[in-house]
Amino acid sequence: MDFSKIREMRKQNKRDPSRASLGNEEELVSSNTSASSIAQNVHHDYHQNHSPTVCFFSYCYIYHNSFYHFAPIYVEVSLFLSVLNNIHLLTQLNMIYCIILRVLDE
Repeated sequence: MDFSKIREMRKQNKRDPSRASLGNEEELVSSNTSASSIAQNVHHDYHQNHSPTVCFFSYCYIYHNSFYHFAPIYVEVSLFLSVLNNIHLLTQLNMIYCIILRVLDE
């Protein structure tokens, strides 16, 4: 295809919005399907990869300074549990509770 034909096609696409293209539609469709399959896998794995401790702490109420605080602290708990993986569970919970209190004081 020569350049004059390409220029003519571009002019037609600019004039007629129904012929306009965002780019490679096949690539766009395949990226959307792969993104949705990744999202489904992430959601599916969410319930499998976390211990009961993390699930408990992610939705618990904490009594602190005469107030009940809803503590959506899933991210902090999961990070600290992964770092403290080799320490006894009671020690983990104690350290996490101290971290939660520090977060609530801020």
